[in-house]
Amino acid sequence: MLNSVDSYNHHRLMERTGYIPPVEEEKAYYDSLNNRDVAA
Repeated sequence: MLNSVDSYNHHRLMERTGYIPPVEEEKAYYDSLNNRDVAA
């Protein structure tokens, strides 16, 4: 079961995220929040 979760989060390309894995999309999201806090 955990192998399928890992595969989904790290290897499956999602159309709605611009064909990047969910893990990379999540990292980009939090990076954008951190960048917004620094700019303010």
